[in-house]
Amino acid sequence: MDRRKDAYMIDFKEPLRGPESLAYHFDDDFFSEQGDEEILGGDVDLDLEIRPTSSHSYQLLFHYEGAVTVPCDRCLAPLEVEVDTDDEITVELGEALDEENDEALILDAADPRYDFSFIFYELIKVSLPIVHSHEEIEECDPSVVSFLMESDAPEEMPEDPRWESLRKKISEEDDTEPRKK
Repeated sequence: MDRRKDAYMIDFKEPLRGPESLAYHFDDDFFSEQGDEEILGGDVDLDLEIRPTSSHSYQLLFHYEGAVTVPCDRCLAPLEVEVDTDDEITVELGEALDEENDEALILDAADPRYDFSFIFYELIKVSLPIVHSHEEIEECDPSVVSFLMESDAPEEMPEDPRWESLRKKISEEDDTEPRKK
């Protein structure tokens, strides 16, 4: 079931007279619908405030709070990561949809509706720490940790035969030199 079809659609057709607040809740279904395996699930609330800055421009203020589940980078077991972040985006009405603008999201003024589900997801994703791992290795999946410890153990390497040859040569030189008293 794709709940995103209209649930995350925001329409900028009617100009706002003042700030408008919207609330969203993202659960496991939302995260699985994104088709990305970086976030496995979650329970995150978003408070979104839309502020008109002109007749064709809006400031969107995002406040996320909750937790998401991600795979641990070390053992791949699920790991819960807290989310508490604020972001903002400027939306402008222009000639056509332009998602390449770094300054603002430009929407076509003739059809100023936009599905924000991807933006909602990406803002959560970029708020996460770069490394996702359990704080202590003991919290990781023991079978994976055991495997990693075995594969990290240095193998016994045979000694280079040149060392034995060098030791022998030094020993012979020591035996031929007279000892000083």
